[in-house]
Amino acid sequence: MSYVNEDLMQRFRLKLRCELCEKAGPVDPHHLMTRGAGRVDHPSNLVALCRACHRACESDVRVKAKVWAVVCAREGLTEEEIRQKVWDLRRKSDGD
Repeated sequence: MSYVNEDLMQRFRLKLRCELCEKAGPVDPHHLMTRGAGRVDHPSNLVALCRACHRACESDVRVKAKVWAVVCAREGLTEEEIRQKVWDLRRKSDGD
C-alpha cells in the first residue's frame, strides 16, 4: 500500500528554488512516476518545481524529459535505474 510521506514532501516544499528553471520562490514536489505508474514518495521520484514548471511538466513531454535529466544528474542514476528503483520500492511497500 502506498502512503504519503509528509516529512519528505515537506522537505521538498521547503526548497527555495525550482530545480528546473532555478527560479527562487515557492515550489511544489512533483512525482516523476505518478501513483498509477507506481508512485512512491522517495527523493529519486521527486523534484521541486515552481508552479510554472510544474504545469509545463504536466503538459509538455520536452519539459518532462528535462525534469528527468535534472533528477538523473542529482541522483547520479539513469532514467531506467530510477524507474527500477521506484518499482522496487513500490513492490516492497505493497508487501508490507
